[in-house]
Amino acid sequence: MRCLHKYFLLALTFFAAEYSVGQDYNPNAGPNSFTSESNPNYWKNKSIKPGYWQQDVHYTMTARIDEKRYFIQANTELVYTNNSPDTLEQVAFHLYQNAFQPGAYYDNLQKNNGVDPIYSDYEEMGLGTVVSNLRVNGDVVDTSMDNTILFVYLNEPLLPNEGITLSFDFQTFYGFGSSRRRMKLFNSYGAIQFNGAHWYPRIAVYDEKFGWNVDQHLSREFYGDFGTFDVTLDFPSNYIVGATGFLQNRDDVLPAELRAKLNIENFKDKPWGEAPSIIIPYVEGERKQWHYYAENVHDFAFTANPHYRIGETDWQGVKTYALCQEPHSSRWQNAAEYTAAIIQVFSEDIGMYGYPKMIVADARDGMEYPMLTLDGDKDPGYRDLLVHEVGHNWFYGMVANNETYRAMMDEGFTQFLTAWGLEAIDGVDYVRNTPPTPYLRNFKEPVEAREGEVYIGYMMDATLGQDPQLNTHSDGFDGALRHGGGYGHVYYKTAVMLYNLQYVLGDSLFLAAMQHYFDQWSYAHPYPEDFRHSIIDFTGVDLNWFFDQWIETNKSIDYSISSKKEAEANTYTITLERHGRMQMPIDLQLQDKSGTTYDFHIPNQYFEKSTEASILPKWTGWDKLHPTYSFTVELEDKLANAIIDTTDRLADINAFDNRLKGNTIWRFNSHVYNYPSRKHYIMQWRPDVWWNGVDGLKIGLHLEGDYMRRKRFFDFTVWGNLSWPSISRSYQGAPAFLNSGRAYQSINYRLSYATPVYKFMEGATAYVKSKYLDGLIDQRLGIQKELHEKGTLRLESFAMIRPNEEDLSYLQNPEQGAWWISSAWNAGLNLQYTSEDFRKARPGKSQLKLSGRVSMTPDWNYQYLEASFTDHMKMGKFDWKNRFYSRFGFGKTPPESAVYLAGGNPESMMENKFVRSIGFYPQKEIGPYQRNATTGFHYAGGLNLRGYAGRLVTNENGQRLVSGRSGVSLTSELSFDRLISIKNSKLRRNYDANIYLFADAGLINSDSSSRGRNWSKVYADAGLGLSLTWKRFFKLYNLKPFTFRLDCPFWVSDPGTGNQNLYPRLVFGFNQTF
Repeated sequence: MRCLHKYFLLALTFFAAEYSVGQDYNPNAGPNSFTSESNPNYWKNKSIKPGYWQQDVHYTMTARIDEKRYFIQANTELVYTNNSPDTLEQVAFHLYQNAFQPGAYYDNLQKNNGVDPIYSDYEEMGLGTVVSNLRVNGDVVDTSMDNTILFVYLNEPLLPNEGITLSFDFQTFYGFGSSRRRMKLFNSYGAIQFNGAHWYPRIAVYDEKFGWNVDQHLSREFYGDFGTFDVTLDFPSNYIVGATGFLQNRDDVLPAELRAKLNIENFKDKPWGEAPSIIIPYVEGERKQWHYYAENVHDFAFTANPHYRIGETDWQGVKTYALCQEPHSSRWQNAAEYTAAIIQVFSEDIGMYGYPKMIVADARDGMEYPMLTLDGDKDPGYRDLLVHEVGHNWFYGMVANNETYRAMMDEGFTQFLTAWGLEAIDGVDYVRNTPPTPYLRNFKEPVEAREGEVYIGYMMDATLGQDPQLNTHSDGFDGALRHGGGYGHVYYKTAVMLYNLQYVLGDSLFLAAMQHYFDQWSYAHPYPEDFRHSIIDFTGVDLNWFFDQWIETNKSIDYSISSKKEAEANTYTITLERHGRMQMPIDLQLQDKSGTTYDFHIPNQYFEKSTEASILPKWTGWDKLHPTYSFTVELEDKLANAIIDTTDRLADINAFDNRLKGNTIWRFNSHVYNYPSRKHYIMQWRPDVWWNGVDGLKIGLHLEGDYMRRKRFFDFTVWGNLSWPSISRSYQGAPAFLNSGRAYQSINYRLSYATPVYKFMEGATAYVKSKYLDGLIDQRLGIQKELHEKGTLRLESFAMIRPNEEDLSYLQNPEQGAWWISSAWNAGLNLQYTSEDFRKARPGKSQLKLSGRVSMTPDWNYQYLEASFTDHMKMGKFDWKNRFYSRFGFGKTPPESAVYLAGGNPESMMENKFVRSIGFYPQKEIGPYQRNATTGFHYAGGLNLRGYAGRLVTNENGQRLVSGRSGVSLTSELSFDRLISIKNSKLRRNYDANIYLFADAGLINSDSSSRGRNWSKVYADAGLGLSLTWKRFFKLYNLKPFTFRLDCPFWVSDPGTGNQNLYPRLVFGFNQTF
């Protein structure tokens, strides 16, 4: 019987093959014509490459979506054809939804990245996709499961050019845990929206390179075989469904009368977010079956929502649909037309779109599937998303590379298409909403789509040498999640590579080569080497040097115009220099003072692209070979400028030296966010006005500059001080110099410069700081190194001094020796290690900081070791924050650098403009410590016992315990921030109010002369606090949040003579406690 069954299947396969030869090709309806000789897209009917083969699939599925229990119940028949020369003993399936459950490979990966996933009920039960009743050719077979991979062991080997039929039932369960799932549901204005992505058992690809591709799903990419999908989706009758394929029963599920009611134009004036109307009432038990059919595809996805409204248009017979949630209709009116424009651009420039339709869906996502994209946002913000996801139907949909192995082949190529499409449809710059205020409109700069989509993302890392090799497994980017670990460069670096390939080949040859690659590999599975061979074969140009350096290395492009020398009148010798290891041809333009331009092309190989520029001798050079190149040219007038690559395609990581003039752009520092510029060094200026109680008004100029916000950071402020209005300070025992009428500081400045020095030390940044400000001269020179996922290490030399006794008048406590000693140098070395998120657990954050100091001056001889650990844990609606601090000092510590019982020391206060000088706290808080102070100013830091702020604390021997060389403390706060939160969303974005309980405890060693450790008793306090934070100043950028804090310690362990332990005090400050 088994033998008879086998011969029957062979006969059936033969009949199907014979039938397909003469069958008319119709990819929009059955019977299956995928393998027909008249199918121009079938791999056997194309000239791909000698010996190429791929497998065929034909899925027939019926699926019922349970709207109450949130799972899919389905049955499947899969006809699988082995076109390989190999005999197969087994087949394998991907069960992608099994990745999102405890114990999965992805669960382990998340935890090793410091993420502790939260799982919903189905996920917690291990319910992703459950397969049952699996048979091959009607027979039961053995299987085994490894998380997201199901192995099926065949009873009889599958020979070359033979097929099998697999049948099975399955259930796939929706989940709503914390892990990002593409198959998801969500509440859409009272209804449940279902997105069906990677929802069915998908047979793995068996190809020539790897055999079975059975990579575990780690929430990234996918790979599937081309074939036919015949799918029926069973939904409640009120749902509107969009899916891959041609809808077979449109008249049944979308009759003309209903379709007219669903037209998106009916809702063009509906306010955004207003509740949807009910067009089809929900009737429990009443259902519709949506039947879809598709050929030449490798996946099937759907989306469904009762509130979907439909926009529709077409381009050359391709229907484009927009499925939009009704409350969003007003901002989705152009979605279908915009999608048609995308289809037209890519069809004309890359290759003809091969499917009958394209749907863009308002689905709270950003993902691509054949004929369907799941999107979000609104016009014009969604334009780049639509271009990208629709563009994926060229690179992923039709050119179906193994993206699980090399995501650059689809994501990077599509990122290139994103910029290409936006420029073709909208022009050079992004289309965006008009800024709401005149100030923003004045300073918000336009953004070029090519920069925003491609170059900026690449340059942010490449300018530091941190871009990865592209030839890296999609899951191999440092084991990071999502776009971390350099994975983002499968998008950006690949797209930049393609623009630079255009730069090398010239526009027309590049575009023809891309069209050839698409035509050759559409509806097939190329690898990176196939793309390389396709381009080289078509162009006839040896481009191996290009692909080697772009794909196999992280070398970078860095050219500059080194010099110009005028040999005689209007005759110049121009010298170019290559600083990077990557070689490229150079397009160079010279401009003379009459306005005449001279274009030159310098080849780097024997190939010379088609250009109207004058071609100069070849520059052969890379790495240390020929780093400079010179040529002589005669101009009609004096040389005005020279520019490398006026098209801005050359990915030079230091483009600010690619001109003789105009490398720096000056801007007003408006604090309005604008994209970084890779084309110039940006220098910003603004006036700077401040005030303190000694210098009076400080009228200054602030300059700050950087390149790409990544290197060459320059910061300089200079003030002229008016001495008015100032504060007159008098109290009993006040130092005479406070009101001696001394000359104020007429000029102050602050200067810093920092830049990465990765060529000398990977991950290192060197910096220098200098200031003469508020009575303090402070000079610092240091280097900071990023330790890969282990924190940062900083080594710094410092020297600071208050030259004169009068310079103490800036301090809150000006007595000589109280907070500072004048005329004494405090200099030495600092070493600090910092690790963020030290405990690697969630929910919460932590920081470990270890530091040490050695003095190097005859005025002070001291050393200390310091450690602090802060931990922030979320517990339901509460936040629990803790800080442990300790310092162990040796020698005689200067008062400005000592550890203080109540808070931060004067050295740390110099970094805060509100507290580095008098003027911003009440008069009665200015002056020496008081024994029975009931109010006080608190600056966070040190031992942080805020209940003792402003108090003169002494031990039983009368020894002051305000500060010392050593100390240990523990601070704890229980915050109700998320329990009592600001309800208004606009206020919440800009402001934060936090109420908390706090407790502090610590002990101090204040003996600066003894070698012993004369520790105090333990001091403690507890109370209630309130902090108000101005997080964001309107829509201005790069302004630090401002916090005003009011603490009420209602209990202290040592209340002082004549006071009670329970006695409320008020302490205020200008920063968070920690």
